[in-house]
Amino acid sequence: MEYIHGRKAENIRSKQLSDIAEEARKRRDERIAQKRADLIKSYADDEAKK
Repeated sequence: MEYIHGRKAENIRSKQLSDIAEEARKRRDERIAQKRADLIKSYADDEAKK
């Protein structure tokens, strides 16, 4: 019985950690995409001023 509870807790912990890592990857990708978009926009604004 103890084995089952330990195994279940281990599965829950591993799922939570993988969910946290997945969310962190999503936030990182969004941050990078936003930086890239801002950089492209700033270059476009500089070209428009010239």
